[in-house]
Amino acid sequence: MSNRTLRLLLLCAVALHGLALLLYVARNHWI
Repeated sequence: MSNRTLRLLLLCAVALHGLALLLYVARNHWI
């Protein structure tokens, strides 16, 4: 696997995790 593909995959995973965490925090805040 190339370094560029690995970095892109890591960035995607981090972004997805951040979005999920933001949604979780927002849902807990609204309730």
